[in-house]
Amino acid sequence: MSNAPDECNCEDICSPIVSFDELLNNRHDKLRWCDMVEPLAIRSSPRYPTRNFYSMDSDIIPFEDFSENRPEVLVCHDYKGNYLDDKFINGGAKWEEYRFYNWSVVDIFCYFSHNLVTIPTLQYLNAAHRNGVKVIGTFIVENEDGRKALHDMLVDKEQTEKVATSLVEIAKRLSFEGWLLNIEVIVKPEKLHLLKYFVQYLTEKTHKEIKDGRIIWYDSVSAISGGLLWQNELNSVNEAFFDLCDGIFTNYNWSVDHLERTSKLIDEKYSSRRQDVFFGIDVFGRGQIAGYRTNETLSKSAAFQFSTAIFAPGWTSETINTKVGFDDHHSSEKFKTRFNEVFLTRNDNFWSSLYNYFYIFGPKSLPFVTNFCLGSGKRSYRMGKVVKGNWFNLKAQAFQPSMPSSNGHFTHCYEDAFNGGSCLSIDTNELIRIFTCELSCKDGLIFSCTTKKEPSENELEVHFNVLNTSTNRGLKIVCKKDEQHANDISSLKSEDVRSLNIFLANKGYAPTPELINSWETQYFLLNFDKSSSADIIVTDIGVKKIHKGKVLLGQIALYSAIDFECDSVKVKKIDL
Repeated sequence: MSNAPDECNCEDICSPIVSFDELLNNRHDKLRWCDMVEPLAIRSSPRYPTRNFYSMDSDIIPFEDFSENRPEVLVCHDYKGNYLDDKFINGGAKWEEYRFYNWSVVDIFCYFSHNLVTIPTLQYLNAAHRNGVKVIGTFIVENEDGRKALHDMLVDKEQTEKVATSLVEIAKRLSFEGWLLNIEVIVKPEKLHLLKYFVQYLTEKTHKEIKDGRIIWYDSVSAISGGLLWQNELNSVNEAFFDLCDGIFTNYNWSVDHLERTSKLIDEKYSSRRQDVFFGIDVFGRGQIAGYRTNETLSKSAAFQFSTAIFAPGWTSETINTKVGFDDHHSSEKFKTRFNEVFLTRNDNFWSSLYNYFYIFGPKSLPFVTNFCLGSGKRSYRMGKVVKGNWFNLKAQAFQPSMPSSNGHFTHCYEDAFNGGSCLSIDTNELIRIFTCELSCKDGLIFSCTTKKEPSENELEVHFNVLNTSTNRGLKIVCKKDEQHANDISSLKSEDVRSLNIFLANKGYAPTPELINSWETQYFLLNFDKSSSADIIVTDIGVKKIHKGKVLLGQIALYSAIDFECDSVKVKKIDL
């Protein structure tokens, strides 16, 4: 099928539910793509960054348990009404369309629109889940249509249960994790008990039916009067809803006074639920200093250890024409290329300014393979060869780096790729962290790195930080081409790679040729002493460019080496 969106039919489109009747009686046609949703990936334990989070030169830091009672990040994706090229199951052609890809600091991704029931699109579901991020849809009632829908819902307990059950069924069938509840109409006081029952019943049923299920309440309706009274904090006016669900997303007009009052209430009444309060920040600056100064606002709520809800991060793309002064010649390829370059720069600069306040995640499961593709391209590549032209499909977005592409360290390159539509261009000679991770390597590790270099004599070293979780003893490992390294890490020769390819193919993995279409793949074997009962994990993966010039990183892959034997290379087991 062509990528052109006008050739997609209704069966190929993800769409919202726009009416109350449709919600209760006619959902199934919209869920035909349910079997295509990828499961939520497991990712590493969170790491708290420092201001030099790119650097891997410091000592190896043991993991701390931040799994409980830590602030979280919710991203509410509101972009031009949504359901744009991302709605097409088989992809679209507008390759420069906005892409979200800063998954490594996000806990929950909310897909938002102003329809009654906003069902996340397959493209965003798979991109988020592949990167280990939970996804929620939006149930919103607003304006006159919203008043009517709410009236139809709040008839009695049986009716509210039907609505809640429908929402849970949709989330369960499409394998996403829950809902943001955005009630922005006045509720009659005599109906408030039914609205509270709806929130309670939906939350309980979500927890029962959906693993990792989450229901988040948006701060708008008073739980006392039913009026539209945005509080910009957690207090006695809205806490009844907070009591019945998993968290509250505050309105954006908060001040330090709101933070202090909420903190006092949490200390007095909700000692274990501080992280369930998400203070909202609208990136467009409605209610707060935002845009490129979002970090200034974020620093205030972070000081109180509250969670953060970032609304409309698509600002980095949506405001390019007005902020940068682009003309309107959208049809030219030159314009699209320049637009994409500006977007990536703006987006990377925006997110890199926030990372110091967030916990960072990375991969945890083997095999781990990523080509760094953002889910679109001027061209689509397979093994370094162009197979088609413009495309946009976030289902193809790969696992993204734990660090933001910024500050001259590395960039996403759209002019070439190994697989997909983009790769990483390594732009510094410093040793930089690409991933924080938690990859078990007690059984040994097979690692491959695919690069394209100009000039050809340039090299890219790959650095690993490895940790014995029992002793907290760390080790730094460097993988270089055609060298026997400290700790006897082996760069595999061609005859070894042939044996390895057979091994990988028998495991169901796709091996990569050593040299194809100017892309070179190096394979390394890491063996560890198994005498210790503790697990041995890779905690960080970094890269270092050795000479001046350009190095494109097209793919890295890590596999368990259990059962792999290589006769021609005798590797001393690393003692850790």
